[in-house]
Amino acid sequence: MIPRKVRPARACILSQSLSFRRSAMPRPKKFELNVVHLPPDLAAHVDVWAAAHMLDRPAAILRLVELGLRAEARIAAPHHFRDDIAIETRVANQIGLLIDPETPEEERERRIHRLTDGPPEFVDFRLDLPGRRAH
Repeated sequence: MIPRKVRPARACILSQSLSFRRSAMPRPKKFELNVVHLPPDLAAHVDVWAAAHMLDRPAAILRLVELGLRAEARIAAPHHFRDDIAIETRVANQIGLLIDPETPEEERERRIHRLTDGPPEFVDFRLDLPGRRAH
């Protein structure tokens, strides 16, 4: 470590300007230098995109990474809502299209019911149906 008297004046000014009082303001994080190796054709595409958005290359790379991560999060995010009645109706319609049109209506309904609700032996074990509990 260099003694205080020998340190250059510029370093002292810099250290004084970065010193903060203990307050609600967080201390600045250290700047990290990240090197990204881009193939020439990809670098050219980034430069074109950067010019179109009036950014320099580092800002463009940062923005493109943010956009990519946001798009990936949107795709991967599960849907938290379900419309069970609409889903069951769509399934029944699709099954109805697969059943032979010559089949009597009563048999069609029985097949659709069996495929959507499951065999009678297992209906009591279905947890997704209303009023069912785990055994």
